[in-house]
Order: sequence, then structure tokens, then C-alpha cells
Amino acid sequence: MLNYPLTPLRCEPRPPMLNVLLVVIDAMRADALTPEVAPNTFELAQGAVRFDGNFSGGNSSRAGMFSLFYGLPGTYWDAFASLTRPPLLMDLFQRYGYQLGLFSSVPVYRAAALDRTALARIPNLRLETVSPYPGSSGWDRTLTDEWFEWLGRRDPAHPFFGFLYYDAAQAIEPPTTTRR
Repeated sequence: MLNYPLTPLRCEPRPPMLNVLLVVIDAMRADALTPEVAPNTFELAQGAVRFDGNFSGGNSSRAGMFSLFYGLPGTYWDAFASLTRPPLLMDLFQRYGYQLGLFSSVPVYRAAALDRTALARIPNLRLETVSPYPGSSGWDRTLTDEWFEWLGRRDPAHPFFGFLYYDAAQAIEPPTTTRR
């Protein structure tokens, strides 16, 4: 039996409610976040709060993503997935009216089965990215384009939770060099 959370979480956001952007690059090590390897992501990180003390709950995408969202070891994945129980974090973002900009370059039902865990019960969850560009790097590129489009359309009067899940590093595929 799943008893989650053990006790009710009590928290109230303090104004101003901040935007939250979670950028996940599957299989990219933290020491690769350099101007030489990832110049745009490095630049973004300079003006952000970084949580460098995070340790993955496993050496696979599923276990790592599960522990990132739930703060629990990946061994609990089956219990949560069988009940499609999202983490408290996602419950709170929805309760406090955050706009959800959730983008994954691989289908969420394949990317650590996020549709059954971390992103379960999200209304109108976008299941996959369709890209005119080939391969994982093409999907990553389309994800970025669609994220910026979403960001420009959202209501700035309300905070957002953005989740960007990139896969090309895991696929060991270099980015395409052509630009739109």
C-alpha cells in the first residue's frame, strides 16, 4: 500500500510567486555545463539558482527522473506508476495556479514513463514532440522552439513551472548545425 505523503504537506507560497524552470538534459554530467560544451545553457545558468547538491536516485532515466521529482529512491517507481500518483511538487504547482509548460523531446510515455508518474493527472498533457528535423537533436531543437513560443503566449500575470527534457546527449548525438 502506498502511503504518500506520510503526513500532509503544509506550505503557502510567499509573494511574489516565482517562475520555476527545470531543464533536464538526460545523461549530461554537471561538469559539462561549461561555456565550451553548452554555451547557451551555461549562460542561462549564470542568472539562475542552481541546485548543485542533487544526486540522482539511479543510473537510468527512469530512476533519475523519479528521484528528482519525488525525492525518493527509484525503487518506489512501480508503486507510484501503478496508481498514476504524481509528486507533491506537481500537486502544489497546480493548486497555486502555476501555468505548466511541459516539454519533452522524447515521448513522455517513453521518457521514464513520466505520464504515469511525475506528470500524471496533468490535463491535456502533451505526449510527444513532433519535429521536422531528424533525430534526437532535431527533437531537442523543436522542443526549444516550442518552449519559446509557449513562453511568449503565456499569461505573465501568473507564475509558470517549465519543464524541458532534452534527450540528444543520452542518444550521443551531436546537435544539427543548421538554423531556422
